[in-house]
Amino acid sequence: MLTRKLCEIYPSIEEFDIDKVELSMEEYDTKRLYRLLMGRYGTSRTRYSNEDQFRMELFMRIDTFYPTVLATLAEQKKLREMTDDELAQAGNNVVNTGAHNTGTTRTDADTGATQLAGQVVSKSKYGKLKTAAGRIELLSAGVENAFLNRFSNMFRATGYYKETVPLPTLEQLSSDGVIQTVGNPTTPNAGITEAQVRAIVIEMLEGYVKGGVV
Repeated sequence: MLTRKLCEIYPSIEEFDIDKVELSMEEYDTKRLYRLLMGRYGTSRTRYSNEDQFRMELFMRIDTFYPTVLATLAEQKKLREMTDDELAQAGNNVVNTGAHNTGTTRTDADTGATQLAGQVVSKSKYGKLKTAAGRIELLSAGVENAFLNRFSNMFRATGYYKETVPLPTLEQLSSDGVIQTVGNPTTPNAGITEAQVRAIVIEMLEGYVKGGVV
């Protein structure tokens, strides 16, 4: 059964938005989501003979995984706005020591002492190189690509045949119509004919090239 392509099911963002309102439980930017899905799967045919099931599965996965994408992108925006000095602050380590208790705190208690006898504070700060490396690691791209991969098994693998590239006649390259073999160029008339070369090259160029989703 030949199923429809995603761009045929949702030929416009308006139709996509109708299903989003009906089937989705989350709020998000429809235009951005539509662009992402169409850019990857627009010309791919679905694996579902029942389109209603496909629509429900599509938005179920969107609701499950897209909020994480949005949260990650929001945090990355904050990171891009942070200065190097802010990123270099690794944090403070505070150690308190207690004394002069009222007598109600036991030695095996998991609560702190009621009074402090001393406090030690140590501050950590990263160097410029580690700060830059940390920024790059935290801003690593790929969150949207990982999100789109969640839908790969909902679509069929698509492909196309590459057009045959016109080949010049080998008579233009060899006066006697024969190409000498590379292995033994000194042997007279050793080689393969023009027809054999053309057959080999055409077979290679007309091979099936996979495209779309793997």
